[in-house]
Amino acid sequence: MITLNNTLKELTYEKLFFILCISATLAPSFGAIDNNAIRWFFLAVISVLYLLKLLIKSEFNSILNSRKKFLFLFSFLYLIFCTYNAYNYVEGIISLYKLIIIISVFTSSFFAFKKMNNPFIFLCKVFSLFLFIESIYAVLEFLIVDGDFRGISNNRNISSFSILFKMIFLKYLIFKSKNLKESIIYRIIELLGIISIIILQSRLGIISLIGSYLVLLIFLKKNRFSFIFSIIIISLSTYAFQNIDNEKRIEKNYNILNLNSDESTNQRLSFYSNAYDLIKQKPIIGFGLGSWKYESLKYRKITEGSFLVPYYVHNDFLQITVETGIIGLIIYLIFLFQIFSSLKIKYWGDPKFYFIIISLGIFLMNSFLNFPIHRSQEYIPFLILSAFILSTNQNTFHSKKKNSLSIYALIILTLTAVFFSYKEHDSLILQGVLLSDYRNGKFSIDKKELDEINYKIPNLTSNAVPVSSYLSRYFFELGDYKNSEKLLKNSLKANKNDLITKELLLKNNIFLNKNQEAFKIAKELIFFNPENINYAQLYFSLVKDLSLTDEILISPVIYKSNNLFIHRLYHQTASILIIKNDEYFQHLNYSRIKFPNSSF
Repeated sequence: MITLNNTLKELTYEKLFFILCISATLAPSFGAIDNNAIRWFFLAVISVLYLLKLLIKSEFNSILNSRKKFLFLFSFLYLIFCTYNAYNYVEGIISLYKLIIIISVFTSSFFAFKKMNNPFIFLCKVFSLFLFIESIYAVLEFLIVDGDFRGISNNRNISSFSILFKMIFLKYLIFKSKNLKESIIYRIIELLGIISIIILQSRLGIISLIGSYLVLLIFLKKNRFSFIFSIIIISLSTYAFQNIDNEKRIEKNYNILNLNSDESTNQRLSFYSNAYDLIKQKPIIGFGLGSWKYESLKYRKITEGSFLVPYYVHNDFLQITVETGIIGLIIYLIFLFQIFSSLKIKYWGDPKFYFIIISLGIFLMNSFLNFPIHRSQEYIPFLILSAFILSTNQNTFHSKKKNSLSIYALIILTLTAVFFSYKEHDSLILQGVLLSDYRNGKFSIDKKELDEINYKIPNLTSNAVPVSSYLSRYFFELGDYKNSEKLLKNSLKANKNDLITKELLLKNNIFLNKNQEAFKIAKELIFFNPENINYAQLYFSLVKDLSLTDEILISPVIYKSNNLFIHRLYHQTASILIIKNDEYFQHLNYSRIKFPNSSF
């Protein structure tokens, strides 16, 4: 840690900015059920402070030529359009504030690099420092914590790729180091990183790490033994871990020929198929920012009695296209193209080029199979690297003209992002109580507190269920059915595809004797899940109470259900309604054939 300490001895505002930014991406949850919002909050605050420093010292110049200014303005206005184009525009705003923070961090990073000497070495050392922190955390969690462990991000893939991305910069320090003590320290950190990726058991992380070292081995003549030695260590460690008897070891399929039998692979393919179907519906402008979270629920599938909620597509490019259309995808691809073209212009032929291009390759691979753009721990390091590449590009436009208006606008926008990120974090704390109460059938929130709870920003919980749906349970329990119904109608505006909302609304309508409205919901639910006995009992009970004879004949649920009990309910209801015609006897015959050993 000698060189790392030396690097940090003389802290400038710029060095402190980068250290605080990367620290923010590793912040704990502070009582919330997810650490994502609080990390964005800290990033927004840090960016505002640095932008204010630039403003006060008049260090903010125009960095865009006229063509790029037009492209940036068009992109930002298009994102605003995509926000209000969303069915749930509040969720669009939640997504937009994170993009504003990304712009703010990128801009701040760009100017910070312009003021630093030898910024790449500093960047490598800072990434290595936080790689050490993340690796130590993963190893200690594996050794100490009972049960499931997921690394500092609370997600195995995110933790693995966060470590993997930083490993490439540590490898550059090893590649350049001529000091024995430094080399030993770097090797220890590298070993910790390798162990962390292996125990986190991310297959793609392990394969990507080996692949990265192989590429460096092929293209760099210097220190080839170093890369060979690292590859051997990775391979032996992986093999050893896969053959130990440890309750924390997950059985995974590492054979690429049998990936079609892998659950994780099949889930991703299902998400990709759903995304493709949504893109076909609105290919140009998409469904709006943040829309995948609720639009994808139309394609949800029942797995062993539970529902798989696809929070992300697990492919950033597909999700961008679903939400912002081909126009949004093109904007993002232009940004990526600018980074790669600038890298080639500045570093072609330099050993740095191979390390940087591999790190960008890792990010892109992760983007195709996961969702790094939605997690600051993965995206901010990439963003900082991108700012470094563009800030050192000789062709980058850098006007001497001061442009205070743009920095004022960026500061104001980032301050709004501070507000929304804090509101989201505050909601995530509340959601912990709401979700726990729902799972356990409890009502731990007092009536006075209910009236003060904000359920509009954000209006969806982390599992895409509207906040107001969970709150409606408490009013229902208190006998305040009208307020409960009001909240549920608000929920349908937030997420028309949510199952919990419809279940609660069905219950509400039954208690308010709104049988016609209750029947419509019951019918929708039973045809969505034709094996659910509770849905079937409510559906047939309402059919009987409303004397809906045609309903039995026109849309018999038995053709969708394989449940004997539901078939019996159908025929019992038909007998009560005294249905005896040729069409009904065809249905009866169908049930007899389906269940030949059962008497109808």
